[in-house]
Amino acid sequence: TTNVQKALEQIASSPTAVNSTSVTPAVSPYVPLATDTVLYVDTTAGAVVINLRPAAERNDIPLVIKDIGGAASTNNITINPNGAETIETLLTLLVATDYGGYVLNPRSGIGYVVAP
Repeated sequence: TTNVQKALEQIASSPTAVNSTSVTPAVSPYVPLATDTVLYVDTTAGAVVINLRPAAERNDIPLVIKDIGGAASTNNITINPNGAETIETLLTLLVATDYGGYVLNPRSGIGYVVAP
């Protein structure tokens, strides 16, 4: 029983637990919560802007941003890092491919890097 309890506690506190959030143009610009792990972005009704929190606030938890609307080639998803931070030296990262997306890994003091 103790091992099962410990396993459940580890799962509950795991940084890889999925907390998905739906994002539409109606809530744009959207600032991901520190607990968000996956953003499902519906681009069918328009473009969406995601303004990232400082990387240090992510506590090393990656953030997935995915176009589920299939219209990102027309209605881009614009991802903006916070303040002086960058995304691999970029001040803005676009999702401009239908059904495209990125996995962003936070790097405290630097910003974000795109997962390989």
